Amino acid sequence: MRIFISYLLLLISFCAYGQENEREDFDIKFHVEQKTDDFNTVFAPLYYEKDTLRFQELLQLSKSNDYAIGEIIALNLLGTYYRDQAQYFKSVELHNQALNLAKDKNLTDGVLYSNNMLGVVFRRMDDVQKGLRYHFKALEIAEEVEDKNDFTIRNTAIAVNGIGNSYLILQEYESAKNQFRRSFEIEKSINNHLGLAINYQNIGYSFEKLNQLDSAQLNYFQSLKENSFINNDIGKMICYNSIGRVFLLKENYKEALDFLDRAEVIAEETGDSFYTATIYYLKGLTLLNLDRKKDSKSYLSKSVELSTKHNLKSNLSETYNAFATYYERIGDYQEALKYVRKSKEVEADYLNENNLRIKNNLEISYETELKANQILNLKKEKSQIIEEASKKQRTILFLILLLAVLALLGMLFYQRDKLRKEKQLLELEQKVLRAQMNPHFTFNALNSIKTYIISQDTEEAVKYLNKFAKLIRGVLYSSEKKVVSLEEELETVESYLSIERLRFIDPIEYQLDIKDIDPADVEIPPLLLQPFIENALWHGLAPKKGEKIIRLEIFKQSKNIVCLNIIDNGVGRRNSKSSEKEKGYKSLGVAISRKRLSNHFNIKNDDSTLMFTDLKDENNNATGTKVTICIPIHSHD
Repeated sequence: MRIFISYLLLLISFCAYGQENEREDFDIKFHVEQKTDDFNTVFAPLYYEKDTLRFQELLQLSKSNDYAIGEIIALNLLGTYYRDQAQYFKSVELHNQALNLAKDKNLTDGVLYSNNMLGVVFRRMDDVQKGLRYHFKALEIAEEVEDKNDFTIRNTAIAVNGIGNSYLILQEYESAKNQFRRSFEIEKSINNHLGLAINYQNIGYSFEKLNQLDSAQLNYFQSLKENSFINNDIGKMICYNSIGRVFLLKENYKEALDFLDRAEVIAEETGDSFYTATIYYLKGLTLLNLDRKKDSKSYLSKSVELSTKHNLKSNLSETYNAFATYYERIGDYQEALKYVRKSKEVEADYLNENNLRIKNNLEISYETELKANQILNLKKEKSQIIEEASKKQRTILFLILLLAVLALLGMLFYQRDKLRKEKQLLELEQKVLRAQMNPHFTFNALNSIKTYIISQDTEEAVKYLNKFAKLIRGVLYSSEKKVVSLEEELETVESYLSIERLRFIDPIEYQLDIKDIDPADVEIPPLLLQPFIENALWHGLAPKKGEKIIRLEIFKQSKNIVCLNIIDNGVGRRNSKSSEKEKGYKSLGVAISRKRLSNHFNIKNDDSTLMFTDLKDENNNATGTKVTICIPIHSHD
């Protein structure tokens, strides 16, 4: 009840808020003849007008007066109009004309704007891969601009928002929400109410997909407030639709119908086919729940017609499913079954296309954009440190030659500085090593996931794509840090195991036992446990037949020492070694880990830090291996 009252208070404020938003008529001819060189001055007033005749006027006058900025803006505004009419190929053609002209005239803001608009239209077409490519290009160009104006900043926010929308399609709702909040802060810095409205809407949708409906609705109302301030009819329509949808999910059908009625009026006035079809579906479902069956059928039929015409597969599948519910309620079970089948057919077609795009997008966004850029940055950083070390070395030698009196002091300083530089270089070598995940693991994991996609097991494919993406992000995140919490390390281990399990025929049971310690309070070098988990899997459990268990025990040995046991019930080290000789395996993971422990904790390379125990039964037969790692406790501040 308290939340509903807050909605009413927000609605009451819209009228007074919107009345202040009176705009003077924008004189197109004046700005064309003056050749106004600021994109935002020409773009902003016309965007809010949503008048295609005015867009055409700007286009013709700009061509006659050789005014490239006006022509680029007009082409993009017309492209946006056709996008909202679901005429996507016409929209792409106009945006591409604008992009080519901007490149030809070397107008950076025009290139930015056109790339972003192409990114949006390709997302509307469910082509996430192309959409991301255009948004990343816009972001890359924006980052290179030193003196950013409001239009540049605004397009930076649009690019970040577009990446957030791509995360939505990938079902990474927390990541999407973080991108939208980043975009929101950029829009806030230039007081752009349209950008604020869009990001409130997207943040609300992220909350909705996370089933946090109250938070979703509050953000939708904030978006409605911003859209009312700028008198943005399309924005208000989207907000009415979203608010109605959440009321429907809450089973508040009368409130849902009220907001969907408002959305329908604007959608039919503007001719936005995409949202009109969605609104028809939601109204049909709402009316069905209000037991207005005749009206429900009418709206669902209109949704099917519009969705079929514009190839809106996701909405068509949902509408067919609603029709199945309709026929079930009137007792026509044969028709209900027919529509269930039609819904599943469209859904399967849509998901197959979508999953292939998700797979391609993962390869591009994670492997190309993140991994390659990170490795490149690390190499640059390493080169800078080598150069700094070289300069320092020459300076010290020069001082030693000139200042013989300070020779001893200079030598000591040189040795200390050299050791510090070597340590920094060693850390960078480790970061580069951690950033480059084993290519065999990556290849095999993608092949396993591809098998699910080919076999049309879409749920498993999406689940393991998300797990693989989470693991990649975790590794990249860890590679930037010298230490991570034990809690974060355990999350990475779980992600790694969930992917590796795909390659085993027999199931692997993972057990975790934590005693008298909070993993969040313990810091360790990143990816410390992974080599031992890998050894347990492939040298201990892989050769074994039957039950396979890997167990991780964490406990305090003393006040300042924490120990980790990695236990498997595999074939044992002796049998594993013979197997390795036959297959030609060679692992340096243990030796590297021992050196990392020694370097990080400044302790000697002794057996008390890293121990191996061969487990045997009463007949002296191997029953597995236990690895024990004992380290000093380093807590978070």
